[in-house]
Amino acid sequence: MIIYNKEWLDNLRIQETAEKWFRKSFISVLQLNTVKEQFFCGYKHTNLFVRIGLFLFTLILANSSIGLVILFLDQSVKSFGIIFLVFAGIIWFVLEKFIKEKKYFRNGIDDMLLYVSLSYFISGICVIVFQATDSVNLDNALLIGIIVLPVLIISAIRFTDTFTSVLAYVCFLLIVFILVHKSGSIGKALMPFVFMIVSLLVYRIITKMKKTGRKHYWQNCFSTVETASLITLYAAGNYFVVRESSALLLDLALQPGDDIPFAIIFYILTLAVPVAYIVTGIRNKDRIILRTGIILCALAFVTYRYYYHFMDAEIAMILAGTFLIAVSWFAIKKLKTPRNGITFKDTGDGPSFMEAESLVIAQTFGQHAPKKNDIEFGGGSFGGGGAGGTI
Repeated sequence: MIIYNKEWLDNLRIQETAEKWFRKSFISVLQLNTVKEQFFCGYKHTNLFVRIGLFLFTLILANSSIGLVILFLDQSVKSFGIIFLVFAGIIWFVLEKFIKEKKYFRNGIDDMLLYVSLSYFISGICVIVFQATDSVNLDNALLIGIIVLPVLIISAIRFTDTFTSVLAYVCFLLIVFILVHKSGSIGKALMPFVFMIVSLLVYRIITKMKKTGRKHYWQNCFSTVETASLITLYAAGNYFVVRESSALLLDLALQPGDDIPFAIIFYILTLAVPVAYIVTGIRNKDRIILRTGIILCALAFVTYRYYYHFMDAEIAMILAGTFLIAVSWFAIKKLKTPRNGITFKDTGDGPSFMEAESLVIAQTFGQHAPKKNDIEFGGGSFGGGGAGGTI
């Protein structure tokens, strides 16, 4: 299903690992060149600035092309949907050709071609559905979501694209939202709990899929959706989000002093969920959930501060900054020496796939990499972004 050469992708990751070790003086220039020679990768690489330039150029070119076609054909609005779908198919075909023949891989052109193709497809479906029913309502949005979701999932799988993975997750949540919203007032009242359950299920499924070695090509996609599911799980239980969304969905006219149903539960969840993330991240040595929990703790503080002005904003910011600095200093001092599999020092990559790469590289070298006596290695590994490590 994946369009890229899997052997080249494996070799590319081996090269990236070797370059990282070279920057840390674990291996020599000769060993680095040996890895690049024996683990060949034919995909073309571009630096960040060139990639951004090609990204924008492709966007302008694609939009100019469809604009000229619409201008010269002088089509009516009713045919816009067909034109969008035709252009989506053409651009998808060009994208496939560029990757297979030009060996493009994350160079800006292929990224934008994918996004333009998907945007034209979604636009075409929206135009056709809305024109067919001559109305804009939740039923139409549900139909569009059901049509678009499989296309987004297939695109994310085929091109291992993280942004498309997030779009697929958002589209899935939209479908869930519409279904729950259509269930009536009871469904609207239980909306936060439904979203928390759905987000938790998605998180559990993604974490299990990440552990499958055969799916390492999509590690970045898994990590991105994993982070998104953690955020939506917290947002569904955040008091501010629930209060404001309830006012819209349930038509609540909340006066000063009034509160939403189950308010005490959401007050607790606003702080309890980030704390649970941090505890789980430390216990499981999971970098993604740990960092997410730390960031969401700050958002929890902002939420409480928004409704309860227990001190001036300037004083609150000074105290919060002082507290974070103190916690950071304390954590750095304590984690210089590995404790319970966690360390502040960078010890390299940890997942099993990277361990297999290191064995291959060691066999390629035919000798041991130079050792430095001043390097301390910590135990434990963190998953995320296709490559891991320890904190």
